[in-house]
Amino acid sequence: MEWEKLIPKEQMEWFREGVTEYLSIQVQALNGSMSKNTIEKKIENSYRRYFLSTVMGQSMSLQRAGDNKHKNRMKVYGLGTFFSLILDIEIRSANVNKAGLREVLRSMYQDFAMKDKMYSLEDIIKYVNKVAEIDLTLLFDKYVMGTEILNPKMHLAKAGLQITKMYDETYIAPSGKADNLAKKIRRSIYNY
Repeated sequence: MEWEKLIPKEQMEWFREGVTEYLSIQVQALNGSMSKNTIEKKIENSYRRYFLSTVMGQSMSLQRAGDNKHKNRMKVYGLGTFFSLILDIEIRSANVNKAGLREVLRSMYQDFAMKDKMYSLEDIIKYVNKVAEIDLTLLFDKYVMGTEILNPKMHLAKAGLQITKMYDETYIAPSGKADNLAKKIRRSIYNY
């Protein structure tokens, strides 16, 4: 993906790998080359990886997990991908679905990659907040720099999605209780 020309100042594996995986799912969903069932399975698998990494004792923050990406692969890819979904949902929910994570990356690409500048975590947060039109720093404090356990239900509901968990099994599907904004967000993200 073109945005991968963005170069971080420090290790940012969760962002580089997680966002790449998330956007590859999203692009395939939006262009119709991936079925609804496969989309749901990929998102379920990303959450499952995160859950299993936590059960296996990977208690470090998502940011620090990238220091040893191969050992912490399940957390870097699992939570990195799932957090990217949550971040996209929260951005779109905050700005009433005017823009999302793709627009964050587009802006960062223009301001960093096109100018041969390196970016930092603070830059990511700044651009997310700008596109969201509110301060979402707390999400990063909790789930990227911190080790708080992610509560997916409240975030997914904003995109008209529900999650059912049974220990290491995870199921994600459209919610029958979604309001119009949530349905629009889900369509913007996954085209269904």
